[in-house]
Amino acid sequence: MSQIEPERLHKQHPKDNKLADLDEYISHTTLWYELKTIKEHELKHLKEEIEDVKEFTRENRKSFMERLDRLDARIWGIMILSVTTLLGIVVSIVIG
Repeated sequence: MSQIEPERLHKQHPKDNKLADLDEYISHTTLWYELKTIKEHELKHLKEEIEDVKEFTRENRKSFMERLDRLDARIWGIMILSVTTLLGIVVSIVIG
């Protein structure tokens, strides 16, 4: 569809109050159907893609949290081992 020049928008047919070139005229009904089509098709696809991304994010978050928990447990294990080794050294110095 060609673009309508702004000055032509104001040139209306005197009898039926429509644009002089009916092939360039966009009715409210046409716009309504276009919007309805966009809502039904395009927005539906976008909603499905958003849901897919949300599910993918949930799965990745769960995997990340599991890895983080394992890393946290390893860090605590190393810290406990370090503290017990330090206590052992201190006790052996005091006794020894």
